[in-house]
Amino acid sequence: MLFLALLLFVAANAVAQDVRVSGQVLSAEDDEPLAGATVRVPGTTVATATDADGHFTLSGLGPSDKHIEVSFIGYETQSVAVKPQLTIRLSMKTEVMDEVMVVAFGKQKRESFTGSASVVSAADIERQQVTNPIEALSGNVTGLQMLQTNDFTSDPSITIRGIGSLNAGTEPLIVLDGLPYSGYWNDINPADIASITVLKDAASNALYGARGANGVILITSKSAGRTATKVTFGAKWGANHDARVQYDMIDSPGQYYEQHYRAMLNYYMNSQNQSFNQAHINANNILGGAKGAGGLAYMVYAVPEGQTVIGTNGRLNPNAVLGNRVAYGDKIYTLYPDD
Repeated sequence: MLFLALLLFVAANAVAQDVRVSGQVLSAEDDEPLAGATVRVPGTTVATATDADGHFTLSGLGPSDKHIEVSFIGYETQSVAVKPQLTIRLSMKTEVMDEVMVVAFGKQKRESFTGSASVVSAADIERQQVTNPIEALSGNVTGLQMLQTNDFTSDPSITIRGIGSLNAGTEPLIVLDGLPYSGYWNDINPADIASITVLKDAASNALYGARGANGVILITSKSAGRTATKVTFGAKWGANHDARVQYDMIDSPGQYYEQHYRAMLNYYMNSQNQSFNQAHINANNILGGAKGAGGLAYMVYAVPEGQTVIGTNGRLNPNAVLGNRVAYGDKIYTLYPDD
């Protein structure tokens, strides 16, 4: 009897210690479920996390555990009395971290910076097909104008809020990791850039003096972190082709005489109602004749006696030779095509 009573006491104690709590964690602003919220028993290692729908099940609570604690990043931590079924709504924190800007000689809060600045992040640079980080500023910074010269090996010309001088230089000051940079922009790998800040007004003068009169471009490169070694490889390629239409053009005097022969042949056959043979003879005879009669005024090809310059197939006679010798007055001239 004593052993049976002891067994019942141990079983009852085990059942009493295995308390389970289930519920859902929601946002108090819009009742959206909070996935990944932490639900734990204060002072113990008993804890769990909510699923994608904000649901959770916490087991292993003891008789003395009267409250559970629910926390989520950006929300106020809440302590809730233990019940078998709970619906917990967390309120968002009203305090936010101060935004910090990097300036010439250190850092300052965004609200205390009175100048005009634009920031381009590494993610913005990665979304563009650029060969250097400065080109990524085009279209992303208000007041910045970029002009690419015809020489694609040179850096583009940059002006910030218009031309500031007629005689002096108009290029902005480039500062790389706190030091003025006067090298080629193509030497800077866009993948190594953490952020680019563009100072665009009088604040640039106050921070960098006369050198910042045309604006300042601050480039901050990525620094090593306390993580495992990571190797990233990226490759980009493309193809260029001539978009102009390549027309079929006459590029030899033989083709020029062939085309004129076809025009005269069609004229004699269609307008003069001549047979092909007669039209073929007349077209060959008129090729080197006077322009007023439809000819070309001179013939640069010489052909053997009894042969025509253009054959019945409409092609140049293979026996035709450039450099036709003709008599004019008491002199002999050799005709060649114009250059």
